[in-house]
Amino acid sequence: MLDARGRGASEYAPDASSYTVQQEADDVLQVCTALGIEHAILVGTSRGGILAMIIALVRGGMIRATVLNDIGPEIASAGLLRLKQQLGDGPVEPPESWPEAEQRLREALGPQFPAFSDDDWTRAARLTFNEKNGRPERAYDPRILDGLAAVSAQSGPIALWAPFQALARAPVMIVRGELSDLLDTDVAQRAVSLAQQKSGGVLEIVPGQGHAPALRGPVLDVMQHFFEAHSL
Repeated sequence: MLDARGRGASEYAPDASSYTVQQEADDVLQVCTALGIEHAILVGTSRGGILAMIIALVRGGMIRATVLNDIGPEIASAGLLRLKQQLGDGPVEPPESWPEAEQRLREALGPQFPAFSDDDWTRAARLTFNEKNGRPERAYDPRILDGLAAVSAQSGPIALWAPFQALARAPVMIVRGELSDLLDTDVAQRAVSLAQQKSGGVLEIVPGQGHAPALRGPVLDVMQHFFEAHSL
């Protein structure tokens, strides 16, 4: 698994203008080249799925199949606006403790994830925040949010049908959170129908979760069946 620049365990970019999907897709390709990876199955959650579509445009021959986790060829503006408000208007200071980090997530994302258990929220906190000196800290460069500056209540959906067409040359599985506000149901269904016509497509809905559903439990079994069905 790769952490994109400015996120997770990756360092912040010296220049904030490099936080683009084109640059981040190129980062992935450079890592693949360095490791000698000629073919791959890509699993992309949210923005990671957009990177997969960009890679399909510039080096589609390397992709054997793709799993898109709650992302597709149209990105709903309602979800982007929520993310902008949630991340941009949240507390500036990091949580004082891991219980506080967990509570912040519950308050912010509870309506999106009613199916989450206590253990799920604990796990989500550990995935959302880094640890420094035993305390949680923000796991992303706040300058990344500059890319959402133009999103407003009047914004329309972002269309990515051309990159998705390129991605669908190989089988595509779309995972959608039942309560997702970023990937509309009809868009997911249209995308899978297109993938089925080209090479193979599967849609899996994860109940009780929004953007983006956790890739564990039963959905992993569906992914395995998807790979086996296409001899991957």
